[in-house]
This record gives sequence, structure tokens and C-alpha cells, in this order.
Amino acid sequence: GTVTVTVTVPAAGGVKATARARAGSPRKLRVLATGNGRARKRGQVRIVLAPVRRYRGELRERGAIPARVEVGYVASRGGRRLRASARVTFRARVKVNR
Repeated sequence: GTVTVTVTVPAAGGVKATARARAGSPRKLRVLATGNGRARKRGQVRIVLAPVRRYRGELRERGAIPARVEVGYVASRGGRRLRASARVTFRARVKVNR
């Protein structure tokens, strides 16, 4: 059930990610997961997004929930907020009985 987002940033700063998907009842656009991270310098930041507890049961029932992740970055020294988005799919973990 988690999605890992890797973001390349130009300098030190904060990164925030929000996944929105059609979920719940009635099924409408809702925040499925959020996460954040910090970059100490230029490079890559990994953010792990896990569905909030409210929608985990729905994820198990549906098997997968497609979502859009919006990522925002703001430099430590200030400046304009940079944004990007991508489509992802949260997939239910399959438990294996041994």
C-alpha cells in the first residue's frame, strides 16, 4: 500500500507531497496520503506516501486506487515555490499465508 516519490531538488529546502484520489462514499476527490521531507543540499529526496487509515479498507476492497501526487518545493533561502505532479497507483499488499 505505499508509494515512494523521489524528487530531485536544486538546493536545500523543504518538500511536501500530497496524493489525491477519488475515494470514500460518495466517491469524490479526497486527500489519500501526505508526506514531507527536507533536502540538506542539491540532490534527491525520497518521500514515502502511505494511505491514511480511513481509506486503507477501501484500498483492500478495490485492490488499487489511482491517484495524482502533487509535490511542492521551497528553498531554505526563500524564493518561489516549485510544483510538479505525477500519476501513481496505490496497490493493496497481498498477504501470503505460509
